[in-house]
Amino acid sequence: MKNITRVLMCSAVAFGLSGCFATASQNSTAQSAATPAPVIVKANKSQAANANTFNLYVGSTQKGEVKTTSKKGKRTQTTTIKQDVPVQVGDATYYTAGAIVANEDVRNAFVAKTISGEPALGIRLSDVANVRLSTALAANKSGTVLASLNSSVFSKVNNAGAKLQDGVLLLPMASLNQARDVAELLRKK
Repeated sequence: MKNITRVLMCSAVAFGLSGCFATASQNSTAQSAATPAPVIVKANKSQAANANTFNLYVGSTQKGEVKTTSKKGKRTQTTTIKQDVPVQVGDATYYTAGAIVANEDVRNAFVAKTISGEPALGIRLSDVANVRLSTALAANKSGTVLASLNSSVFSKVNNAGAKLQDGVLLLPMASLNQARDVAELLRKK
């Protein structure tokens, strides 16, 4: 009885591993359209050698203005922000109002998967950063969230995919190894 159980368990493990290898080979050949080029970490000469500059931007491919409204007591204040800061992503240029989130806003970075099972970088943001990002996404309904490390954009996600779940933003990545490398760099604050 023990031998039959061992054979069945070994068969199940072997079958599971073969599925993993098949999935990995398919994922490596078919890059996600939402993920730009592989992560290239540029040397950051203006800061210490181990400091990495992380930023999140919300922008679109066209210059424009974004109106945000905020309530203070009974008064409602409307602010117009110009989106004229260019951020290069491969051959496309996105225009933003500047960085929404920076290194100090990241509480934790870890490897994750999206709802559809794609590799992702999970970033847990501070409460203040969550509010800033949510406000920027609400003001720019057709916007795209761009994640950059040392001025190199490594991931982008559309407005619908950038919904925060418990203060965590999932950024699609080309592979789990890439997500792990970026998470390690972000943890070295």
